[in-house]
Amino acid sequence: MMKAHAKINLFLTVGRKDETGKHLLKTVFQPLTLHDRILVEESIEPGIHVSSDQSDIPNGRGNTAYRAVELIAKAAGKDLTSSGVRIRIEKCIPLSSGLGGSAIDAAPVFTKLNSLWRLGLDARGLEELGAQVGADVPQAIRCRTCYAEGYGDIIKEEFRLDPIHVCIAIPHKYISSMDGQKTAFLYKEIDNTERPSVSEQVMLTALRTGKWKYITRAMHNDFESLAFRLHPELESIKRKMVEEYGALGALLSGSGGAVFGLFNDSAAVMRAWEALVKNDFVREILQKETI
Repeated sequence: MMKAHAKINLFLTVGRKDETGKHLLKTVFQPLTLHDRILVEESIEPGIHVSSDQSDIPNGRGNTAYRAVELIAKAAGKDLTSSGVRIRIEKCIPLSSGLGGSAIDAAPVFTKLNSLWRLGLDARGLEELGAQVGADVPQAIRCRTCYAEGYGDIIKEEFRLDPIHVCIAIPHKYISSMDGQKTAFLYKEIDNTERPSVSEQVMLTALRTGKWKYITRAMHNDFESLAFRLHPELESIKRKMVEEYGALGALLSGSGGAVFGLFNDSAAVMRAWEALVKNDFVREILQKETI
């Protein structure tokens, strides 16, 4: 089985809408060791067949892995009426959390079928196909720390960083209150929210040093002030990560509701994990190392 890695956003600014009505972004993706497991194999049964260990995962065109098969089969001129593709998804990444959710599950599908069908598509070709499925897919295909523009789908620069420990907290209330419309709601609201103008250049300079002490100082997310106003428990978790548990820095990931803290050592990240669990702050806690 292949891995579809979760991501956090070390930096995220939301710009103007373009002619399609979508917001333009500037963001830094950091993949994690946390991952879904994806099985991709050819089948004698025609068509695309998706199954999962979770009953709420769609098995048709609402699934990004399904759409990935459609796109790469079309690009390859592959006829799926005489044979098919079977996909099995084992979920570990919580949905609607700002960690990549279902979008990243398309990435291993593109990679595996490119190899299985001997298509010879390079990374850029795979990323262009991936962007048609979702803006998070190109970075998931690359699976490296990277700076991206556009809708988050145009990767401009890649970085190599040393591993660091991360504790991720996902509050009960934030996820349940959004009823699956979290991201759309926040994008609608952010145009009416005052926020500082933050340049990506400070973060890019920090990333080029490769030093986490500079990177954590440059972390920023335009969604954070809006999400904190709506759900103060998110801000409380961030503050505790830094002030009480010793994180180098903490931030809301994507549109939330995951709040992550970055730590120098495993003992510190475990203390944070234990404290958050004890205080019942979260539906789910994940402590992993970034890759």
